Amino acid sequence: MPLFVFGAVVNLLMIVTLMVWPLNAADTQIFYVVAAMWGMADGVWNTQINGFWVALVGRQSLQFAFTKYRFWESLGIAIGFALIRHVTVEMYLLITFFVLLLGMCGFVAIENFDHIICFWKILKENSQMEKEAACVEQRRSDSVRNNSKVELENKTMY
Repeated sequence: MPLFVFGAVVNLLMIVTLMVWPLNAADTQIFYVVAAMWGMADGVWNTQINGFWVALVGRQSLQFAFTKYRFWESLGIAIGFALIRHVTVEMYLLITFFVLLLGMCGFVAIENFDHIICFWKILKENSQMEKEAACVEQRRSDSVRNNSKVELENKTMY
């Protein structure tokens, strides 16, 4: 998980840099730094996502894991190339920014899936216990009322 977060942070920083930096042809060093950082983040993404797919589908079906990874990577590239003709660079960077955030939210959800399921089970059990406690309390109050009525009737009879 730390490497995924590192890759995401580097990508987010490069996206923000490209958004706020006024392009100037004389700033060649910044171009090289942004390209190097982007390449480093891309290397992290490629290695970690390959390993992540293997972990998701298991070592028995490595070909399936790499096929899935390459399919989704190619689909993302195709969508990116289709969008670039219709949107500005700033809009493209914003779309990339939000897709990265959405992807990281999905990754965190998958990584913490067991914790989330356990949390929902505990909430459900607590809700069920509260309902049962309310039923028991209702029965007690009904029984107290009924006993009071019986005692009152017994007193009035004598």
